[in-house]
Amino acid sequence: MGRTGRVRGALGAALVVAVSGGPASLAAEEKPINPSVTAAVQVSNNPDPARGHSTPLISRNPKTGVLVIADCDARTKKTVDVYRSVDDGRSWAPGGSPMTKPWTDACGNPDSNIDHTIVHDKDGVMYLAFQASDPKFFMLPDPDRPVHVFVAKSTDDGLTFTTVKAYEAPEAPEGDRGLKRNYRPWLAVDPVNTQFVYVSWMQFHTNDEPVSSGNKALIAASTDGGRTFAKPFSLREGDPQGSYEGRPAVDSKGVVHVTFAGRGRVAPPPPGTPPPDPAPLPPIRTVLYRSSADHGQTWTDAKQIEEGNSGFGHNRKWGLRADPNSDNLYAVWYGHPNPRAAVPADDRDVYLRVSHDSGKTWEDRVVVNDDSAMPNVQHMHPNLSVAPNGRLDIVWMDTRNSPIAPGTVVNGVTYVGHQDVYYTYSLDQGRTFAPNIKITDRIIDRRFGIWQGNADIHGPTGIISTDETVYFTWQDSRNGHGVGSSDDTYFASLRMHGPVLAAGAEDDDDNGVPSPILIGAGLAIGMGLAMVVVAIAGRRARAA
Repeated sequence: MGRTGRVRGALGAALVVAVSGGPASLAAEEKPINPSVTAAVQVSNNPDPARGHSTPLISRNPKTGVLVIADCDARTKKTVDVYRSVDDGRSWAPGGSPMTKPWTDACGNPDSNIDHTIVHDKDGVMYLAFQASDPKFFMLPDPDRPVHVFVAKSTDDGLTFTTVKAYEAPEAPEGDRGLKRNYRPWLAVDPVNTQFVYVSWMQFHTNDEPVSSGNKALIAASTDGGRTFAKPFSLREGDPQGSYEGRPAVDSKGVVHVTFAGRGRVAPPPPGTPPPDPAPLPPIRTVLYRSSADHGQTWTDAKQIEEGNSGFGHNRKWGLRADPNSDNLYAVWYGHPNPRAAVPADDRDVYLRVSHDSGKTWEDRVVVNDDSAMPNVQHMHPNLSVAPNGRLDIVWMDTRNSPIAPGTVVNGVTYVGHQDVYYTYSLDQGRTFAPNIKITDRIIDRRFGIWQGNADIHGPTGIISTDETVYFTWQDSRNGHGVGSSDDTYFASLRMHGPVLAAGAEDDDDNGVPSPILIGAGLAIGMGLAMVVVAIAGRRARAA
């Protein structure tokens, strides 16, 4: 779909909301929605040809408008790096370092690189959670390598940091292996009382430990603005399948919500016992939900909100957000309706589930991407943001424009496909969505960079929203020149009320109809509908 078509569809969606009433904060929107995407800007500036900047995420200071991006160089420096923009993303400069010595290896696992998250609270204080270990342990087997969870706090948008350990793993050789590997931290801050900060992560357990209850999704609370954290709570203690990657969100009433999935672990048979024949199918990794109304001291029972999938290629990377204006919760992920789905035959779509009553009940899932009928188009790594006015924004990686089909074997490896960043929004609390909009100005060749050979980074795509603008960040291989070459962090933004495009600009699906004509026609139709409504109302009033 060309940019003209996107304008037409988005304008139509805006008119529907205006006529039907829509959310209160959006119904009053006077300006027609006319999305306009900026050109991509390179954020990272590392000259090392082996660099591998990955999983960039973005936040924005609501007081000053300063944008901050954090990424992780998974190949060379192994550090979480911070970048700042004071001109709405037109230019970027390095910030300070949140790392603290000797724990400077923050992303030693480029194949599962959700190593950090970043968020500003309502007062403009920034929090950055990340995992890190001492490089001296790098040569140890993974189960013996102690990895800690850190939370860094900044009051100057990433120029300086105060960093604490939110969870300390045992570093002694005889320390419990089940407590050593702590990965993929996720942050949430109470939008009303900012003294309450929450960090969740996954603790990896192995089948060869003397006592193993599967991987654990943990969450820890701070009541003093992130200075100290309480003992973590295990969201699914004792489940032999294990639990996977909790995603927290805090609503306007201070209730903490979290979604998490089963790990899909199958416990091995006791020593000396032959394996069953045939081997059992892997378990379905259901997705569960819990909440806490007392700042993480007690939790509701786990409730299933999605059947899930069995394979690790599906049911991935859940994101959760709370609407600051309502009791709405939004959960997004990529997966497939078939619990036993496998790629590429069963391609992956982006799904959304909404709760309108603070997690008590959940609506049926909705497909977010508008090309679900196309075969073998892989939609991956979604993320979401809720604008202050209640607009829901969703972003993901998308292969619909890939010249090589995902799943193709190239030089002996399975190819993940070329990707673009795609985006959509909803003005009616996730019930319907605008036509998908391509954010990237050139397609990303995933044969280059860290993702080559299907070594998927498995991280969410960066997004943050205001009422006027949506900001994006992603890792991009455009500067690479061969298999396994460099990745850099890139940025773009979308103005919800951008300028009208010139006639015929990117006009590939509207039969040459210029944008101003389409917009004028849309406004005329909208005004005509409004006049009909007024006429009918007047006739009824006269009759009464």
